[in-house]
Amino acid sequence: MWTGFTLSVANAYIFARMLGALGQAGAKAAIDFAFGQLTGAAVASVQSQTVDGGLVYYIGESGGDVLVLIGPLTNLVNAAKFVTGYTVAPQLNAALAYNSFARSQAQAIAAQWVALGYSFTKRITISGFSAGGCAALELGLLCIAQQTPQRPKIVTFGSPRNVGTFGQQAIGETTCRRWMNDSDPVPTLPFNPLGDPLSLLGAPFAVLNQVTWFVHVAHGNQLDSLGNVTGQVLPTAAVGGFSLDVASWLLSQATLAASPHNIAEYVRRLGLANQEAITPAQQNPPGGGDEHFNPANRRELVRAQQSAVRTIFQSSAAATGGPVDLPELSEFTTARIGPVWVVSFNAVIVAIGPTKRRAKAYARAANAMLRHQQVLGTLDPTALAAQTADFIERASTPGNGFTPTLQTQFPS
Repeated sequence: MWTGFTLSVANAYIFARMLGALGQAGAKAAIDFAFGQLTGAAVASVQSQTVDGGLVYYIGESGGDVLVLIGPLTNLVNAAKFVTGYTVAPQLNAALAYNSFARSQAQAIAAQWVALGYSFTKRITISGFSAGGCAALELGLLCIAQQTPQRPKIVTFGSPRNVGTFGQQAIGETTCRRWMNDSDPVPTLPFNPLGDPLSLLGAPFAVLNQVTWFVHVAHGNQLDSLGNVTGQVLPTAAVGGFSLDVASWLLSQATLAASPHNIAEYVRRLGLANQEAITPAQQNPPGGGDEHFNPANRRELVRAQQSAVRTIFQSSAAATGGPVDLPELSEFTTARIGPVWVVSFNAVIVAIGPTKRRAKAYARAANAMLRHQQVLGTLDPTALAAQTADFIERASTPGNGFTPTLQTQFPS
């Protein structure tokens, strides 16, 4: 019988706090202290990084317990490796699906584990956040493959899908607990191509087929903003879709503290849940079941692609059936203020000409773009706003190849 840490709300709160400390100043001492408090024994530990600089992790041993903590991705290069890892893995079939980058990270951690002399015969607990949650599952599967005397316990926070049906069955409900904030979109990765026209149009069948192989393991628990816990397979308030999922994933390291995909927000919500969980039943709430594998066959994908194309062309044809009219207050307009001419959009000044000719030329071109925009088949406002902001930032920063450099500071 496994007698180490339980998968309780209280311990999840402690694990999340330790994960939040990874990579910060004084992290090792803080985690050693927390780990020692859990076990009541002195800690011999190491905090290190995987060989390719992907995930920050911690391995600690205290008495009969080994704890492994695996943090999130540390840069966009590795985030890109993770995203592509869903489609370049040497997967044999849907049952054996895995993310190649997450598995390589788990293998590197396991090699370091052995090199440091840690034993697979101890009581093993593995906890990971975001991509670290995927690596935690892979490391757990490696432990199971080693036929460890006691099955590892795995606790993940905001983790994407990362196993096929074989891994799902091997881990089992009693081995893992997944924590998800209710509006965190990252657990919906990899995106479901059958629900996203952009991915259907842009990706080859082999890629679309592979990303449908991934499923979540059982015992998912959802946290709302007040710390209420419910059993779910996926976050119920998360908005899925290719654009949002990938953007949320790539930007997860730069999100605000209140973002649903932020370890600090997981700590806050688990802290509230722990305060309310005063009985054993509340400390160990039931979780969601296994996520069912839903294979996408070629006929289904082709039919979905054709439907998406028809819908886009139909909406575009309907939009071009008559003249394009824009409300006057929604157009770019020009006006003279003293000696300079300014450009307004939605009645807000957005640019200074300063000459009449330059201001009017900009307004004409911008209004033409708005009219063309109205007759497009579809438009992603989130992506357009984000890319426009990114363009302005790069164009206004010297040395990025823009001549002349865009001026974004209004004179005081």
